[in-house]
Amino acid sequence: MRRLLLVIVPVVVASCSWSDLDAEFLAAMPQRADLKVIPPTQVGQQQQGLGSSDDLGTRQDELQSEKFQGLNDTAAGLNTMIDGLTGGLDTVRQVPPSLREPERRVWGPYPDKDHPGLDIQVAIVHGPDAYAYSAEWRKQGTQDGFEAVITGNFKGEKAKGGSGEFTLDMDKARSIGVARADDPGSKDWRTLTLTYDHGAEATDVWLTQLLVAGAQLDYHHSRGKDGSGSMAYKLDKEDLFSKWTLLVQARWLASRAGVLSAIAKNERDPLAPVGHYAECWSDSLDLVYRSQDYADQQCARPLECEVGEVGNCAIAPP
Repeated sequence: MRRLLLVIVPVVVASCSWSDLDAEFLAAMPQRADLKVIPPTQVGQQQQGLGSSDDLGTRQDELQSEKFQGLNDTAAGLNTMIDGLTGGLDTVRQVPPSLREPERRVWGPYPDKDHPGLDIQVAIVHGPDAYAYSAEWRKQGTQDGFEAVITGNFKGEKAKGGSGEFTLDMDKARSIGVARADDPGSKDWRTLTLTYDHGAEATDVWLTQLLVAGAQLDYHHSRGKDGSGSMAYKLDKEDLFSKWTLLVQARWLASRAGVLSAIAKNERDPLAPVGHYAECWSDSLDLVYRSQDYADQQCARPLECEVGEVGNCAIAPP
């Protein structure tokens, strides 16, 4: 996917120069740094400048929580998807537009060097209430209209203070030959949508993946201005006999203390086994409480099903 998105940057740089209005159009597109997931392990780094936000798990040796690495892994996965969705747009900011109209800017069309036989262009339109942008492809040597594989919109005066949505249509990418065999998701995904809202107190990011197999993955991350945050991951998979849901949720305070919980259940069968897991960690990222109840897996010893006191949790488990 990252390669697919990066090809929206043309090789040929237009000869025209930048204008102030060009910058206003570009401000409508999200930037990677504004949408990054920052888990508790990095709260101190972000507030004290101790390291890069990409150094996931830098302080992992201080953390004794069994499942906490899964939280970091999920954050890393989210950031990879966000990088892929927004990386190409970030690079477009370095290239002046080739066409200027009062309410529209266009980059291209140019031959797509990564997809021989196709032309590409990126367009941003300023409407009454929002900006809309797209990355579009068409076959070379034809007068066919461009097909928009990547689309997005933005509402607000500037990207850091508004809300927007960004969608990658893999069905359309495959149909016109833009999706490559080695693009992540080219075989399994149908669409991937990123929605974001930069509020006064927090930034919220939602990711939804629709898969060819009929499953749906939903992510949500909230990043408070004070370093607090939350993250949720939900997988729904349905067939003729069952509808399984896996829900993983985590919340943490500005101090880094937090809670993680997970539940798996078959929503079509109320009598089907249900799995539960919960844990809490302290400001120093030490495990202070853990509870687990898996229907198909017994604890090695009864006391291991629950460790620590739930009263030690800075945030009560759900």
